[in-house]
Amino acid sequence: MDIDTNRLWTFRGTLQALSPDDSGSTASQESNTELIFVTPGHHPMARAMARYLKRTEGDATYIHTLEVLESKIRFTYEPEAKLISIVASHSRYLPPPYAEHWLSEPLRILFGQPIYPRLIARNLGTGKAIIFIGPSPDFIAAARWAALWQTDDARIDKEKFWRLYTDILAFVVKTPGEMGQPNFESNKVTQLYEEIIQAAAGSRWVWALTFASSIEGLTRILIPKDRKRGDVSKDDVDKLVKHINAGPGSKALKSAAVNAVHRMAEITTIHALRELKGLGVITAEQFSAWQEIRSSVMHGNLVSPYSSEDDDKKLLALAETMHALTREVVSRSR
Repeated sequence: MDIDTNRLWTFRGTLQALSPDDSGSTASQESNTELIFVTPGHHPMARAMARYLKRTEGDATYIHTLEVLESKIRFTYEPEAKLISIVASHSRYLPPPYAEHWLSEPLRILFGQPIYPRLIARNLGTGKAIIFIGPSPDFIAAARWAALWQTDDARIDKEKFWRLYTDILAFVVKTPGEMGQPNFESNKVTQLYEEIIQAAAGSRWVWALTFASSIEGLTRILIPKDRKRGDVSKDDVDKLVKHINAGPGSKALKSAAVNAVHRMAEITTIHALRELKGLGVITAEQFSAWQEIRSSVMHGNLVSPYSSEDDDKKLLALAETMHALTREVVSRSR
């Protein structure tokens, strides 16, 4: 079949995403990454941007600029258009294509929402831009307790908000992925929050299960599993293992006993959390809530589907534990 190459072809249909190139007059002449988010006024991110960005005179646009990681990052909020944009100049810490993923990771952690850009523009600094247009996830009201930053707390000033965003971004940027390469996928901490956000759409039992598991994940970042307990002597372990091997019994029984002794020397999650409680990272109430809920949900006991003062108090303490550990992980990476 002969095809007329001069004919204009029109395709219609539903798209999940689109990736055109832009070499027109609107393409930036600077090397930077631009993200645009669709954010309705009731979204916690929109409320925060209205509070922590400075409104320009004679305009309904809010702007704030950060200079971090050798990059200038400009936030803009346009309430009437329901759009928030982030433009970050490229640097050795925020190079393309990684910057377009890293810049939004702190937002998912801070606001506990599936915040992904509707549009990504990778401006190459040559008058050409690579554009990516994708779906804009819906707001999940039930996930509000996943948010590290509670936007209803007006007592906290904007400097603390931007400092926390900067600290999380630096942590994400400087945490290497597999093989020591830059992490193109979400950071481990971000992934844990993504799981919690999605679990919020399920039952309270699923929510509690995911929170308890995510707390274990954060604890293992702070205190790795291969670290030994400080209250167990290596010499004592070696002597006991030697005694077991020299004693009576089958090889299988001896092996089981030796493995049990070695496990006693390892620092478990509960030991690690108890240590973090002693350091003041988490409170005694938070530790008790995790211990009680984790033991229950991990053994198949369902959390009541109905809200009660006692259960809600424990679940909120679980969320607070997650947030406390997150702040500790980020602070230790500075």
